[in-house]
Amino acid sequence: LEPVGPRRAERLPGQLRPRPLGFLEPRLVLFLLLVHAALFVSDVLLDPYATRLFGWTLAGTTQLGGLWALGSLLGLGLSLRGGASRARLLGCLCTALGYGLLALLPFTRLPLPLPLVTVGLGIGGGLVQAWLAEQIGRRCCGDHLGEQAGGWGAALVLTRSLGLAAAGPLFDLPHRLLGLAPAPAFAVAFTAAGAAALAGLLLPLPARPQNEASTAQATGGSPHLLSDDQPRAHRAHRQPAAGRRQADERPPRERPGGGR
Repeated sequence: LEPVGPRRAERLPGQLRPRPLGFLEPRLVLFLLLVHAALFVSDVLLDPYATRLFGWTLAGTTQLGGLWALGSLLGLGLSLRGGASRARLLGCLCTALGYGLLALLPFTRLPLPLPLVTVGLGIGGGLVQAWLAEQIGRRCCGDHLGEQAGGWGAALVLTRSLGLAAAGPLFDLPHRLLGLAPAPAFAVAFTAAGAAALAGLLLPLPARPQNEASTAQATGGSPHLLSDDQPRAHRAHRQPAAGRRQADERPPRERPGGGR
């Protein structure tokens, strides 16, 4: 006998409602705010850096953006040679090294041309963005594909805008408020951007769950995704359900009269 009244539907572990934006883990958002935003500080500071400290003309600085884009394409190509964890490691290191060289060039007069440093900075940016694209591909799946892709696009646009907006204050605060000369002010700005990129190496990213129930609950996507830095070769293959037979294993039908 059952009591009179509405029945409450039982919630099984495998039927938990997925969270559409569950792929935006807090530590991954922090990586976007630090590393992805730091990539675009150079878009604002490279032109005045070249004109004030190295005497470049305004028309001559237009090639720096093209050189950064060329380095970014080279970084995307290099990411195809290694795994996701290697792209993240090399991308953060190249970005931090590029900003460090930009901070030191006015003081040490290193025999490194500015275009070469700009290409190296772009290579780091390309590697980081390739790693982020790989993360997007792993997380955008399932019934909430549109919401996940839209959330990723909004996160990337937001952090890129934050990097562009933060570039000006990084230079203006030490230059105008502290009274530093242009060279030390640029050094402070590029050092801060390089430190943010280097922090991406120390930031532990959350491991992706591999069992079906926890993955479906966390992401709402495919239950056969791996952890962020686990190679794809370790992916477990799905076995066909018990009792399901392949087409070639079915016995031939016998026709009436003994024929097949």
